Amino acid sequence: MLSAAVFSQAAEEKPEVVFTGTPWSTMGISGNGRYIVGTRQYTEAYRFDVQEGRLFIAKTTGEYDDMCFADVTDDGMIVGKSSDMLPAIYNTATNEWEHLEVPHTGITEGYANEVTPDGKTIVGYVMGSIDPTKPYTVFPCVWRLQSDGTYQYEDLPNPDTDFFGTKTQFISTRTISADGNTVVGVMVEKKGRFYQPII
Repeated sequence: MLSAAVFSQAAEEKPEVVFTGTPWSTMGISGNGRYIVGTRQYTEAYRFDVQEGRLFIAKTTGEYDDMCFADVTDDGMIVGKSSDMLPAIYNTATNEWEHLEVPHTGITEGYANEVTPDGKTIVGYVMGSIDPTKPYTVFPCVWRLQSDGTYQYEDLPNPDTDFFGTKTQFISTRTISADGNTVVGVMVEKKGRFYQPII
């Protein structure tokens, strides 16, 4: 009888609709639902605080500035791509990007595309002209929070062969589980024509 009463009460509840004032692309939402982040390419990026109804906007610095707010933690930490095209955390107190560690030489671009709700693990990629026989090499990776508050870079496996048995062109990481232990992405085969989901 108790379970029926609980079900009846839940069925009568209505979802709440909140106008955020953000008329452009939503990229991520915190695990607790408090923060929403998004980006308007070449123009600005935003974080909306649902609880306080507060909108934070960061303007781009140049005409072709492709910075991006990609995801956000439960406490409002923003990850994405800086104005320098590198994976970074955006500090809303100083209005500055704090770049994540990039250990490979020749890295010119990267992206931190998702973070666990607790902020302990960030998933993304870095890329650059590492191998002279290729225009770019892509390294799928994670950054893990250390006891001193810094993030340490870790390469993710980059299979030698793709699903056709030929050379993998690259792995594009997309999302990470809340516990930081499972990453989902896409494998791109040698010619770049076919894609295969990969875990």
